[in-house]
Amino acid sequence: MSDTITELQLLEQALGGMSMGPASLASSLVFYGGQADNPPLTPDNVLERITRDAGSALGRAFQLKLVGWDHERGDESGHDWTNGTGRNTAERRTLILNKLGLEHGVDQINTTFRVALVEEPLVIAEQHEHWYPAHVKPFYWDRYLNYLDKKRRYEPAGLVSLDLATTQTISRLSDPQRPEAYQSKGLVVGYVQSGKTTNFTGLIAKAIDSGYRLVIVLSGTQNMLRNQTQRRIDMELVGKEGIRPLSDPGQAHDYDDDPDWEKWFIEYGDAPRSLEGTNITRLTGETQDFKLLPRGLDDILNPGLERFAEDRPLYALENLERSNARLIVAKKNNPVLKKLVRNLQGMPEMVREQVPAVIIDDDSMERLIKVVFRGGDVIIEFAGDRAPELMHETERKVTICDSLFLAALARL
Repeated sequence: MSDTITELQLLEQALGGMSMGPASLASSLVFYGGQADNPPLTPDNVLERITRDAGSALGRAFQLKLVGWDHERGDESGHDWTNGTGRNTAERRTLILNKLGLEHGVDQINTTFRVALVEEPLVIAEQHEHWYPAHVKPFYWDRYLNYLDKKRRYEPAGLVSLDLATTQTISRLSDPQRPEAYQSKGLVVGYVQSGKTTNFTGLIAKAIDSGYRLVIVLSGTQNMLRNQTQRRIDMELVGKEGIRPLSDPGQAHDYDDDPDWEKWFIEYGDAPRSLEGTNITRLTGETQDFKLLPRGLDDILNPGLERFAEDRPLYALENLERSNARLIVAKKNNPVLKKLVRNLQGMPEMVREQVPAVIIDDDSMERLIKVVFRGGDVIIEFAGDRAPELMHETERKVTICDSLFLAALARL
């Protein structure tokens, strides 16, 4: 028996279906496999294969779920299955394997997949309203996680850490369906080359899944940096369906001559909306920075075409599901930001108040904020030209920044 895609999908579905915590693997495999008499996978052959080859597709799928359960808080799933066991402990691992019906393989599994200490972000924040991920369909997040796992071969512990960090961030932002305007600011600190772009790409994925419909990324002051950021987001999130016209896949596009197009650019198989996701419309390209949009509002948002229920606000769920997300990757350059601000200012007040937006600065130390050491205090102040003005255009704003990363989630 080999790791066919059917077997991999079956194991992923069987494990993914355990939304209330680990449960009988045998029952789940039968349920999702539909073959009670002769299932393609059984707990025993899963155990044998994942411990024989931990790096196989089946092994990685099992480890990713296992590490997540190892690290889960008792109240995270809404159903405390942990019986008071500590996170990342031998007791927790034994409980997980017992619930899966793999108690006879505890030693083998623990030797193959040692309990990993997942790096968790330190959060200092005021109390907030918990809303994520209660009503979110994780279209982009699930596929981004799968891309990092299967294409980029990220370690399962790193993927769990990424999920925790992005959830910690977005869950402290405003629910895009919230009727009242909500603004806050925060600081996130990370090291250089510590996965900043991966982190904010994951945050964008969760933001779009949640209902944010305008994404603005401010990426340095040089064309090279802006182009690199555009390409990375296009490759790992926008995907082939958002880059080339679906009606004419053979038409020329930004990445016609890119050697990584076939292997590394994510592909969804159809328009995301056809798969219960959200289409992403790019307003900038690989080598094209933001330009003044001649149609203004219609390019950023077309309420006439993208509002399903005219008597409901734009942030109502039925309207968010109908609308596309817009992506802008712009340099922190005064003429460029001036054009962007002008377009945003040209939007009717009703639209600015109701469109959920996210602004991300992936180099916030340059031209946007300055750090002043005064006495024993560290004081962070806005600096530069049009970037602060851009922030003021948002009616509902949450600002999260570090020395390399700033995200403002808002409704315009």
